[in-house]
Amino acid sequence: MGADFTWQVLGTVNYLLTDHFSVSAGYKHLPIDYDDEGYVFDATVSGPVLGITYRF
Repeated sequence: MGADFTWQVLGTVNYLLTDHFSVSAGYKHLPIDYDDEGYVFDATVSGPVLGITYRF
């Protein structure tokens, strides 16, 4: 029932703008293989990711 095993890969490059702000850009890959009493969802989600970090 449900997913037996799941995994994901995320790679990013980070750039420090100031002492408090940084930006990140990367790529994420997440395969999904879900089966529960006849309901099957089998897909792969992947694409670019962007982020902003504030450190205080």
